[in-house]
Amino acid sequence: MRTAVHNAEPQMTETPQLRAELFRQINPMLDSDVMLRKMIAYVKSLLAAQQAEQETAQEKDYDEEKLKPYTMEELNARIDKAEREIAAGLGTPHEEVMRRSREKLARKKQELEMPEAI
Repeated sequence: MRTAVHNAEPQMTETPQLRAELFRQINPMLDSDVMLRKMIAYVKSLLAAQQAEQETAQEKDYDEEKLKPYTMEELNARIDKAEREIAAGLGTPHEEVMRRSREKLARKKQELEMPEAI
């Protein structure tokens, strides 16, 4: 006897069976606009994550031996350069980066219609 547990992952490995299980899980929610919007947003995030993983895998086609730690001279030179850029008014202040991040997060929350508790 099989008991339906919505949070448990099905123990199937064949694509047709996985598709059938996915449809069984989704079917009850297809009449709700709210749930459809959430599912679409979630699928889009899955696709974006998959694309990012593929891009990361492609970027890792580098020679790890080329990666080496900076010397103290190189670190000091980078710090000096950064300080010159800050003095010249280049870059973005921390407060501005945080403000933009909060705005972006708020938009994402709204897109996903997530509860405020998150």
